[in-house]
Amino acid sequence: TTLALSSYQTAIEIDPGYYDAYIEAGLVCAASKNDLAIQYYNSAIEIKPNFIEPLYNKAMYLQETGIAIPNRYNEALACYDQIIAIDANASVAYYNKGFIYLVYQKNYSQAVTEFTKAIEKNPQYAEAFYNRGLSYEYLRKNKEALADYNQALVINPTFDLAAKGKSKVLGEN
Repeated sequence: TTLALSSYQTAIEIDPGYYDAYIEAGLVCAASKNDLAIQYYNSAIEIKPNFIEPLYNKAMYLQETGIAIPNRYNEALACYDQIIAIDANASVAYYNKGFIYLVYQKNYSQAVTEFTKAIEKNPQYAEAFYNRGLSYEYLRKNKEALADYNQALVINPTFDLAAKGKSKVLGEN
């Protein structure tokens, strides 16, 4: 990875507008949890401000490293909002926002809102139904949770987490 990063850095020195080199350098840094990833993604964003890829990569890096630096979750949410501004149908951006609210910020009502938007954009998004169900479960709305777990299982009958969630809500465990 050191040699790969060095090669990407050389490519950037030769051609400062080389978008793909910034993306690849960002990915190499992100894999080793090196914050240089943010700078590389920011450079790629400057080169192609309407491309979702560098925003998504940056958001995921911020999200994955947020446990060590909590404000990063808010920065990741802002990146997802930028993605949505570019492509209002980007269901994965709504999903990831919901995931941050559910898992990291414990804001279950807001998680429901974001997962609902993801589902509206992609009605076959089993993971969004599951996580919305989990959010409802935390809100003690078991009827809604059960409906979402069931829908996740309709979409993906082998979705074990949805089956376990369903069993839990029904009191079968």
